[in-house]
Amino acid sequence: MGDPSHSGRYEGTRQAWEEIWSKASVEAECQSVTYTRSKEAIETYLPYLSREGLILEAGCGLGAVLMTLRDMGLHMIGLDYAENALHAAHAYDPSLVLQVGDVHALP
Repeated sequence: MGDPSHSGRYEGTRQAWEEIWSKASVEAECQSVTYTRSKEAIETYLPYLSREGLILEAGCGLGAVLMTLRDMGLHMIGLDYAENALHAAHAYDPSLVLQVGDVHALP
């Protein structure tokens, strides 16, 4: 099986996310995490997340879920291949631990 990062569809998807995040705001994303459906999703995953270990949120985008989980006391690091999203998230909250990268080839 070949490296998925070399496919045209993969590159198109990456570029699409760069565009999506360039039109979005961290504030709006943070607001969406307060919606009932978002809260329910987070509550579903919480029992499976370590309170002691480091948790990688792969595909963290603008970091709204990352910040939410961090504020709940979890030790988080965010990863995304859309570098512009990470720049926006870091500008919003410089304390975020973020890494540009891809889950297919973790840095």
